[in-house]
Amino acid sequence: MIRTERLILRQWDDEDLYPFSQMCRDKDVMEFFPKPLTEEESYSMGRRIKSIIAERGWGLWAVEVPVKVSFAQDILKSNIEKYVSAVKPTHLP
Repeated sequence: MIRTERLILRQWDDEDLYPFSQMCRDKDVMEFFPKPLTEEESYSMGRRIKSIIAERGWGLWAVEVPVKVSFAQDILKSNIEKYVSAVKPTHLP
């Protein structure tokens, strides 16, 4: 694992496979790839990436962004979400 103030580069976990599969099936994300991947293809690729890192000690790391949220920020975000949902007109999508 490599940790900086802004990023964490780490080995893949099994929990990373589903979000990875969702990303790989998105046409916009996969625009410059031959085609979007099925869930099975994505899981297979994720496992392959994980085994390469285990074998070599480096590879296509999973990236995390450590988030430091203060109590005040959390309360503010919660209140903004409540306000937006309360004032949104029902006739708009």
